[in-house]
Amino acid sequence: MTVVAGLPNNLWILAFEYAITTDGENYTYPIHYKVASDPEKFDEAKVQALIPTSGVEPGAAPYVVWTPAGGKNGTIVVSSTTLNSVFINQALGQGNWTEVQSPAPRAYSRSIRIRKFALETLLSCCADS
Repeated sequence: MTVVAGLPNNLWILAFEYAITTDGENYTYPIHYKVASDPEKFDEAKVQALIPTSGVEPGAAPYVVWTPAGGKNGTIVVSSTTLNSVFINQALGQGNWTEVQSPAPRAYSRSIRIRKFALETLLSCCADS
């Protein structure tokens, strides 16, 4: 499952699950992402694991959006199938990801829609920058 979102400065983010097994029978699907200046050249971009500062491992069927709210770079928001939380980054995919608890239940490829007042509330509860 892959999802692409446009970022400022002509950048793009691709979020995807990456199947991992150690025994050939049991799999995990941690979320990874790539940031590129051309959405047709993600194959050349560096693969990065989405590892939030909380240490949890979001997994499977990510959904990613970007919003201009939250600072000069805006905010990337990613959801996962395995957790109710969403994960935010305000540095265009670089640096720390922050886990934010969500009252919305987890779901397969849970869509994210950002409403201005909702993101302001989200950011006020977890801003560390």
